[in-house]
Amino acid sequence: MMNNMRNFVLAIMLASVLVMSCDKHGQEMEGQPIRFDVVETKSLATADDIKSNNSRMTVRGVYEGSSSDLIILFDDQTVTSTGSGWTYSPTRYWIPGQTIRFASVWPGNLGLSLDGDLETKVKMSTFTQAANYSEQKDLLFANPVSASSGSVTFDFRHLLSNIRFELDMNAPGKSITVTDISLEDVRNVGTLTMESPDGSSWTDSWDLTSSMVDLSSGSVSVELEQSGGSFKTIPEDGFIVIPQKVNESSSTTRLVVSVMIENNTTHERERKAIPATLPQYGQHGGEWLAGKRIIYRITIDENTNIIFGKPEVTSWGSTQTSGAIVIK
Repeated sequence: MMNNMRNFVLAIMLASVLVMSCDKHGQEMEGQPIRFDVVETKSLATADDIKSNNSRMTVRGVYEGSSSDLIILFDDQTVTSTGSGWTYSPTRYWIPGQTIRFASVWPGNLGLSLDGDLETKVKMSTFTQAANYSEQKDLLFANPVSASSGSVTFDFRHLLSNIRFELDMNAPGKSITVTDISLEDVRNVGTLTMESPDGSSWTDSWDLTSSMVDLSSGSVSVELEQSGGSFKTIPEDGFIVIPQKVNESSSTTRLVVSVMIENNTTHERERKAIPATLPQYGQHGGEWLAGKRIIYRITIDENTNIIFGKPEVTSWGSTQTSGAIVIK
């Protein structure tokens, strides 16, 4: 399961050397090949690791030139981790004096492809996020970088949003256990186009289909505490969703919290599904943005009403002084 991505610093270096000649795809030449090496990977929590053995990423690499004369070096190349390094086949080589642009998406086992000149545009093929929390993928992307020699660092960033629900209760005399959390009517299929005016700063634009699903945490059993502020996150790492607007007047996205309620005196039990409209928040027009964690804090009262606090928007991963990205 790859939905548990968190707390990583990742840098991937492309070691380059000069060679004498190259065909149109950079093959069949003398000299040293382009290599992929893990320079630094720090795992700060127990989770799936990008560099774990057999982990794969998809790489696109092109030589600089006009779109009509674009020379492709890596065309959706699968690059596989050995746990201590990276391998791919067939081998590609550098051309002296030529600048090459690279971009990558992880994980590389989703069948996603990259297109574009990597200078003004990159397009990622259709991505579908799973509705079940346990099957969701954390999709990462390394913005295009250029090199003619020396080394290049891939800085991976989140393409998706992390939606978290934190719950507590204010219901004296009752015990409340959450058995499922679901988000109704979330768009989970779309393609991504990235554009840049200067080859370095990139703007993401998701084109979402009309397809909608209900995201579900699945069967859980989390007893809330009568402590006023002791919130529990359900599901544990939140939902991972495609960025989209949720505060539009026509939006049908809503939260449903399924609970088991027990009277502590009579021990009578009742199952109940509590629906609630997601509250609006002013930041970014109410849109779930890539690389952001949107936190909804919820209190369930004695009448099993859902009371929302003010939603909080925080960074999901942050830039370090080294220039690498913390993946949380």
